This record gives sequence, C-alpha cells and structure tokens, in this order.
Amino acid sequence: MNRTLLAGLFAASLVAACSKATPDNYERIEAGMTRDEVHAVLGKPESVEGTSIGNLGTSSETWTSGDRVITAHFAGDTLVSKAIKDSGNPEASEDDDSDGRDTSAH
Repeated sequence: MNRTLLAGLFAASLVAACSKATPDNYERIEAGMTRDEVHAVLGKPESVEGTSIGNLGTSSETWTSGDRVITAHFAGDTLVSKAIKDSGNPEASEDDDSDGRDTSAH
C-alpha cells in the first residue's frame, strides 16, 4: 500500500512539474490571440465558464499550477483580457490588453 501511495505522489508531482501555467507562458499570451493560440501556449484549461447573448459568446478559462491561477477572458474566440494570481503572493496582476493598457495591480 505504501508503494501505491508513493507512486501516486510521484505521478502528481510530475503533472505539477509539467504544468504550462507559468509566469513566462502568461506573458506570451496577448489580447487578440485566438482561443487555439492561447491553448497552444497554456494547454487545455482546467475549467471553462461562459455565457452567450444572441450571437455573442463570452467565456473565462482557468489554468492552475500549485498556488498559481491564470485566467483568460474571451469574447467569441478572441482573447480580450488575462489575469494571474499566486496565493503565495497576494498581489494579483490583471492585464486589460484590449486597448493596450497594462492595468497590473502594484
């Protein structure tokens, strides 16, 4: 039974180590990118929430790695804003790239 527990912990550590939810990858995604382009950088999101009104759909997708959470907001298939939070660092960063402004909290 101890071997099973160790194998499980080892597998979980490998998954965490392979996460694409890194600050470097967060910096690589920019407003205007398509959903597929964002997925190519960050991988498949862990959660997706969305809504639509008529032909306009909006969604938020989330990736996590340990205490780090990256959120991407889409209008249709286009990235309009992004945010990164690290519970180890209570200061969150949110970029509203839709007009080129960086609205990072300082």
